Amino acid sequence: IVKASNSALALAKGDYVGLLDHDDLLTPDALLHVAEAVVSERALDVLYTDEDKLSPEGKRYDPMFKGSFSPEMSLTHNYIQHFTVIRRSLLEEVGGFREGFEGAQDLDLYLRVLEKTTPERVRHLPFVCYHWRSHPESTASTGAQKGYVFDSARKSIAETLKRRGIRAVPFLPAWAEEA
Repeated sequence: IVKASNSALALAKGDYVGLLDHDDLLTPDALLHVAEAVVSERALDVLYTDEDKLSPEGKRYDPMFKGSFSPEMSLTHNYIQHFTVIRRSLLEEVGGFREGFEGAQDLDLYLRVLEKTTPERVRHLPFVCYHWRSHPESTASTGAQKGYVFDSARKSIAETLKRRGIRAVPFLPAWAEEA
């Protein structure tokens, strides 16, 4: 995933890059919401939207309404997730996705990008713009089948805390330890 994502980033031409999984869906108005925000606030570096899940039968469920950006909460878990749009120059500055963080490569990328901007330049767009397909093998249904995701997330958060000079240890709840 990391190599493929970096290959795609190398092909990007616009000022912003939207990140989404290959098998998920954007709403018909998702790009309109992003474009309106970017046009009205030219300084924005990161935009993220609300999302829900999509069952194999096509039923939408489990909406995630995220709220305004919180630098503190971004250090606890990947609540930004999908659909995220980032200024391309920031993606290039941080070097894109890093190998060794598979499963949490997006969290690792977001944390490094967020270090290069300010909270005022991060915007939550309060619209469900992303439908995350859920099936038995996906982390949309449960993370238990991909325990390495939690290891990568903990590693990314630990490195971020160290870079920022914050003395803390990433914590995983018991259910994640068992995954």
